[in-house]
Amino acid sequence: MREVHEETGVTVRNVRYLSSQPWPMPRSLMLGFRADAPAGQHISVDHAELTEAIWFTRAELLAAIETGELMIAPPVSIARRIIESWYGGELPTPAAPERGRPARG
Repeated sequence: MREVHEETGVTVRNVRYLSSQPWPMPRSLMLGFRADAPAGQHISVDHAELTEAIWFTRAELLAAIETGELMIAPPVSIARRIIESWYGGELPTPAAPERGRPARG
């Protein structure tokens, strides 16, 4: 709850553990959680830990992935599992971005 608020200004509740995976640093573990954010909150990115944060509906997320506007993490990552848990199923794996075009996400 504290991390989300510090990095985005968003208040969350109902935090629950979802998954974990090894972290690249020795003997470390990355933990993944889901939480609920009450509607109507404005995101205020701190720019120290995050560069971008965006609200998506499920339809908007799928459309952004399908058009290549948004690249999401690969299927083996905890980030992908968190997103697909919220989405309610598997998402398409987008093709690599065009050369010279940075991926968002």
